[in-house]
Amino acid sequence: MIQWRICTDSRVSESRILVRTRADSDTAEARANDTRSRDQALASGAQFISTDYPEPNRLFSPYCVRFEGAIVARMNPVNEVALQGVDLEKRQSNL
Repeated sequence: MIQWRICTDSRVSESRILVRTRADSDTAEARANDTRSRDQALASGAQFISTDYPEPNRLFSPYCVRFEGAIVARMNPVNEVALQGVDLEKRQSNL
């Protein structure tokens, strides 16, 4: 059973669980080019960040959500410092 709940406790990212968060909703952030929620999501340590804007919609603004290096998933940056910025898709294909 998967249980979903909103958690604002940064200690969650320090544990050995997968963390998913959302960076935007209902186009509000993109239309206003408001990056506060996105920046909090990126700083949270979440391995997955859901967004409607992996690429900017130039009709609204330059707003988009990407991990550093344009990777699509990352190791927990709190616990896995040695793998920060590693493209996990390419790393997996090389194993």
